Amino acid sequence: LIFNTMNNKWSKVTGPNFPLPRLAHQVVTIPSRGGEMWMFGGHFNSPKQGFRHQNELWVLHVKDYTWEKVEAKGAPSARSGHRMISYQNKIIVFGG
Repeated sequence: LIFNTMNNKWSKVTGPNFPLPRLAHQVVTIPSRGGEMWMFGGHFNSPKQGFRHQNELWVLHVKDYTWEKVEAKGAPSARSGHRMISYQNKIIVFGG
């Protein structure tokens, strides 16, 4: 969902590619390439599938509100409750 602070309205983002719902993930924003929001980790819990930590890395391209799953070598282990910051075109993950 996207909240427009100018008109106080919510709108739904639609498209073919989205991350699964999750809890305790982290996001950071980076102004490059028209604005990006990067999301890593979190956990998923359901009665049928149980509890699972995630180690997926996703980026939301703000200019057109499209999600992209990023396949990166050397990813951290699956985790939730971690912290994440962006610094000089890098994303730093710690804890979890």
